[in-house]
Amino acid sequence: MHFGLHSKPGLPEVALVRGPAQAVRGEVFRRGVPRKVPWNTLKDFTGWQSSGEFMRSDQVFRQINLWLAARLPAGSEVVVIRDVGLGDVVMASAAVRALARAKPHWKVSFFTSKRYAPLFDGPWEAEGVGFLEEVRGRFQNVFDQRWLVERDPQKDVEDRKRIFFRNLGLPFPERLDAPIFVSREAEEQATALLGPTGRFPLALICPESSGSPRSFGERAVEQIRRLVIAQGMAPVVVGERRVKRDGGLLDLTGRTSVTVLAALVKRAAIVYATDSGPMHLAGLMGRPCVAYFNEVRPELRCEGYPSVVPIWQLGSLDVLNQAELSSATTMAMEQSTVEVA
Repeated sequence: MHFGLHSKPGLPEVALVRGPAQAVRGEVFRRGVPRKVPWNTLKDFTGWQSSGEFMRSDQVFRQINLWLAARLPAGSEVVVIRDVGLGDVVMASAAVRALARAKPHWKVSFFTSKRYAPLFDGPWEAEGVGFLEEVRGRFQNVFDQRWLVERDPQKDVEDRKRIFFRNLGLPFPERLDAPIFVSREAEEQATALLGPTGRFPLALICPESSGSPRSFGERAVEQIRRLVIAQGMAPVVVGERRVKRDGGLLDLTGRTSVTVLAALVKRAAIVYATDSGPMHLAGLMGRPCVAYFNEVRPELRCEGYPSVVPIWQLGSLDVLNQAELSSATTMAMEQSTVEVA
């Protein structure tokens, strides 16, 4: 007999499985050691097995979430978890806000990593923000948004934003509304880093993505630098990878925390990014953004981000099409609230 979720009436009897492990006679084998797993234990499982059928973890946890959403009584303490990846975390926060609004009789909290938690310190509908390590053993009703399976980006039919909402049983809105909070301290740190450059309209350049093929090359950064200077803006580069220093370019790579990055996005006249966390941050904060895509279809990634102007460029992003770059910049700047000379 399988165990795990069977203690909750109405749910299928399943055993959770991690990696190459196998579920046998109601036990989960990890590294050769059989271990029983309660239904709400937070561990890095990759799937489930029920009646001999294996399903991806995103499918089983979606069923768990939908089951919970339909049955939890008023006053229930509910935790939503997403702790990895700036883009994924801020997208999940939009779903948490929507859940808190849709279920005002619940006490909804958002738990993430300590790195990202300060982004959500401001007032919003959720009960609060906590750290992932504080969840274990404290809560019974856990909507775990970590269980997403990577797919072939060319074959994706929906973006993670939609998955986050659907996993919580929520309709996807036309425009996403995330509770991004920029503290006064973060704004002061951003001002100090900018120095005299802060007197000018900022063009924030974010070359990096978690996948290097999706990152701007040095020549692409140079193309953007020349364009924005010609338009009376000050180019500022952020990220981890050092870039070639050219005249008029302020290099802040390796010097910004996530909260300072949010402060820079907030004050930028325009953001240039690839398929990355800063693009999602700009989209969720409603900041004008030109975003380049060469793997995932941009209509998926930019859904719910009316301020983002996407460009599809198959192949390398080492060199950009200058005409497309100029046109997209003009379109994005039409949405900007920052006056440019």
